[in-house]
Amino acid sequence: MTPESSDEQSLINRARDGDADAYGELVGRHQDRIYNAACYLLDDREEARDITQDVFVRAYEKLEGFRGDAKFGTWLYSIMLNMVRNVWRKRSRRSTMVRLDKERSDEEKGKPDPPSPRDGPFEALDHKERAQRVREGIEQLEDSRKEIIVLRDIEGLSYEEISDIMELPMGTVKSRLHRARRRLKEKLKPIFGRDMSEKETE
Repeated sequence: MTPESSDEQSLINRARDGDADAYGELVGRHQDRIYNAACYLLDDREEARDITQDVFVRAYEKLEGFRGDAKFGTWLYSIMLNMVRNVWRKRSRRSTMVRLDKERSDEEKGKPDPPSPRDGPFEALDHKERAQRVREGIEQLEDSRKEIIVLRDIEGLSYEEISDIMELPMGTVKSRLHRARRRLKEKLKPIFGRDMSEKETE
């Protein structure tokens, strides 16, 4: 166990014993990444904020059952992804309702400002335009492709972590990611041109 994981396990143990400050520190360590992923997946800042709050409420309620088979952060992503999928199902049931106007500004629509991706096809544009184009490309993906792109290429999680979160074999994760990247590449190709390449680092 690394010093960092040992420290986090200590916080978890203290939180289980009712130490609110310890749980508050756990929240502080993970909430930004959970919120950021939810923003990309839901394309709605307010809804992502609600999901993030619910994730940490649910995690606290289930803390006694956390066995530590996976990292605490990975477990949080699992909870978040299940909640996001519930939102997607509700949206699907409301498919006859008028969709939000796609021409509204990012500020009006409540989209997040994502982090600057470190590599891959996103480097060609300046930060502001890149952020907008990446959001638009991800938003157009099917839900199953959207979630794996966000977990791997936006959040930077390992294949092992994604396998745990999505409860999929490693080979399935890699094949889905390859197809999702190819699809996103198609979406962004008019912007980035011929030289855009897929990120294939392990």
